[in-house]
Amino acid sequence: MSKEKYLDTDTEQMEGSDKNETSSAVLGVTMGGKRYLIPMTEVNEVIPIPKLAYVPLTKPWFLGLANVRGNLYGITDLFQLQIETVII
Repeated sequence: MSKEKYLDTDTEQMEGSDKNETSSAVLGVTMGGKRYLIPMTEVNEVIPIPKLAYVPLTKPWFLGLANVRGNLYGITDLFQLQIETVII
């Protein structure tokens, strides 16, 4: 199942749930003009975008490496990745 389909399904389930039920915490994000909800159980941390180190010879959707408290993370532009995936 694609990530978009998963998020859309999750959103539909939340909208259709009984109003008296306890709701789950979600993080709302926007990607390419579309809105998505990500369950907070899938989120470890939200931080401001740190300074990125450029990595040569990578795809346009790979923005670079971020050093967060000594750990390196690859930063991806999900919208650009989605566009490239659709084109292929």
